[in-house]
Amino acid sequence: MSGSKTSPADLQRERTRQFIQQIHETVFNIESKHFDWFAMMSQLEQFCQQYNLSHQQITSVLHVVDESLSILGSDGSSIQPSTRLTLSYTEKDDMLQLIVTCPEAVNKDMFGEHSDGLALTILRNFCRDISINGNTIRMVIK
Repeated sequence: MSGSKTSPADLQRERTRQFIQQIHETVFNIESKHFDWFAMMSQLEQFCQQYNLSHQQITSVLHVVDESLSILGSDGSSIQPSTRLTLSYTEKDDMLQLIVTCPEAVNKDMFGEHSDGLALTILRNFCRDISINGNTIRMVIK
């Protein structure tokens, strides 16, 4: 969903899939370089609490958000406006996933196997899988 138009039928299919698999999600849009970090973290934490996730799962989510945004801003720039964070929880599989959609393509080298920054090491410890496709980072949280 990187800017492409979605038909009403596609939206309905996605809603049906989410309903059947009991997928819940919350979205936080970063509108400016000076966004409210605490409001974002609070929204994500409240989402986790709403679905009675364990303290460990909540801690993992907060670390993954913190470290992934830290990596994205590690080249000396701040997080770009129009960055969207989507945290989803699938009850059926007890799976948490964070999707970060950036306005521009993500530099895969920042998250690559040969990168060895502390933030990336921490991120890897809290994620089962990290994948990058164009402007989207998808992380499955442990």
